Amino acid sequence: MAAARAASLAESYLAEVEGLQADWTARMRETVKRSNAAVWRLIAELPGHPIVSTAIARALTGRTKPRVQQAIDQLVAQIVLRPVGQGRRNRLWEADGLLDLLAGLEAGQPRR
Repeated sequence: MAAARAASLAESYLAEVEGLQADWTARMRETVKRSNAAVWRLIAELPGHPIVSTAIARALTGRTKPRVQQAIDQLVAQIVLRPVGQGRRNRLWEADGLLDLLAGLEAGQPRR
């Protein structure tokens, strides 16, 4: 019974994550045209890294610091990423809605 419940929760979580990624992609389509843009690579990696720094984003995307910062700025403008804290150095960004999904999964309560 517990295994079936866990499988159901995991399935629900994955569907919710895919929905978030689809929403993020739709938000970005208006402003980002290049198919190989760092934005698309970062969106693909956010589920595994719900909080990112510029250094993490660089490692995930393989892009240069200026390209990654441009992608982060674009994602913030469309509220895909939200700044964590007020600092100007060692900044972090949170993927919008993803930590809420994780909290629901941990609590055993999918959002549906």
